[in-house]
This record gives sequence, structure tokens and C-alpha cells, in this order.
Amino acid sequence: LIAYPLPSQHALVLTFEAISNRSYAVEGRTPIETADWTNLVVVPPAATNRIIQATNLIQDFTSRFYRLGVRPE
Repeated sequence: LIAYPLPSQHALVLTFEAISNRSYAVEGRTPIETADWTNLVVVPPAATNRIIQATNLIQDFTSRFYRLGVRPE
């Protein structure tokens, strides 16, 4: 999972390569010690490999944590 900022839009672009026939979830939480993980993007399976990009707005977070998971099929 790669994240790069879009400061003018107060956002992060999250990018990863999705392998064919697999489902994924990008999750985030703030702060890492206490908050539950929340699905930000759920990517359903597809027949081909592909690059996924999702934009996540940055609000008044001092920090935010992200993770990428493969979802069970």
C-alpha cells in the first residue's frame, strides 16, 4: 500500500496492485491504540490484475493509520 498526499485537497491517495480473483479492503483508524479499524475501500474480485487508487480525505487527524487486507472469498 502506497500513500501520497494531495495537500491542496486535504487528501491522501492510496494505491496498490490488486491480484486477479481476490477481494481487498483498505482500512484506517485514528488513533492506533484505541480506535477500531474501519473499511475505507472494499475492492471486489476481478478477472485481471489491476492498480487500485482511492482518495481518502484528511480531516483533523494528528495521525491516521492504514492497512491493506485480502478478504476471504
